[in-house]
Amino acid sequence: MSWEVTGTLVTGEGAEGEISTNIDGGTPAGGEVSPSGDLGDLFLLVSEQLKDEFGINWPPSKMLPYINLFVQETVNLKPEAYPVEATITLVSGARQTLPTVGIALLDSLYNITLSGTTEVVGVAVTIIPKKTLDLIYPGWPVATGNATVAHIVKDEQNPKVFYTFPPQPATGTGRVKLLLSEMPAEITSGSTDIPFDDSFKPAAVDYLIYRCLAEETTVPNAQAKASSYYNKYLQDLGVMAATEKKIGAKQ
Repeated sequence: MSWEVTGTLVTGEGAEGEISTNIDGGTPAGGEVSPSGDLGDLFLLVSEQLKDEFGINWPPSKMLPYINLFVQETVNLKPEAYPVEATITLVSGARQTLPTVGIALLDSLYNITLSGTTEVVGVAVTIIPKKTLDLIYPGWPVATGNATVAHIVKDEQNPKVFYTFPPQPATGTGRVKLLLSEMPAEITSGSTDIPFDDSFKPAAVDYLIYRCLAEETTVPNAQAKASSYYNKYLQDLGVMAATEKKIGAKQ
């Protein structure tokens, strides 16, 4: 992925000692080297929007924690932002759990068998809501076991747990390929890439501006501006704020 931006983020003072203007004030800082790659391009976009091209008020070290907060909040709000295919070895019975790194179950793909160490694709597996299966077949949790899974039973109230139908006859006999949401690795000062595709660039810019403004006490109306950018971030993701959902539900 490449977030192409024209220009270079230079932190500290300008060539003739001039310091870039900022959005409305802020605390002097700067004197840092900008990251390269996608991360540097993102910081440049944000700095240009904040009118802080030299990174005086919001240097890279200040924005780096914010980009990790952006990644975490985005995956929590929109789990499909970071999908990962995973082979799950199933345990005896119907109840199964996602791997520790898994945040949510996005989709089921197919059964897996092993030929030595090679995975062999088997028949497809479909997802069925737990409430639906409870209504049409109340005895499904204690049905006769079979290593081949027909349905993944999803419980929306417990996203870290799923069930198989039929139940598994024994631990390790069945395997399925699932599509999971995972939390990406933490972005560090040595990172160059953002773990999302280009469609998330507007959301990343708006979120970082929100975080930068939210911490400022010297910028006039900073909190109101921060709130506005956070709402833009939610709109970029296609996510309504909780208050908007309540208003919509009442209408």
